[in-house]
Amino acid sequence: MSNEDGLKIVTMNIDGMHCERCVKSVQDGLLSLEGVGSVNVGVGKAEVQFLPQLTSEADIEQAIVDAGYAVRKQAPRKRFFGRYIDRMIESNQNNFGSERLDCCNLSSKQR
Repeated sequence: MSNEDGLKIVTMNIDGMHCERCVKSVQDGLLSLEGVGSVNVGVGKAEVQFLPQLTSEADIEQAIVDAGYAVRKQAPRKRFFGRYIDRMIESNQNNFGSERLDCCNLSSKQR
């Protein structure tokens, strides 16, 4: 996403943040990058406005890593049936422990 000033806006999800000290550490790291216009950092998330000619998303990710945190990549949102199947698998694992209950494991079963 971009705004009218040519600044690109990116939102990063961040793992490992717990408090305002974490927020300050990430904020300081991001503001030290050339081309960063503004940042809005909260526990677990940072929104950054930057000039793509001077810095990149990779630079922003690296600044977060250098501050001691990990950037969490968002998995694509699953459609209804994908979520339904995930819930079925989770339910089976909860009910039956670590046993494999799938039909694809036939080679290890005795006939």
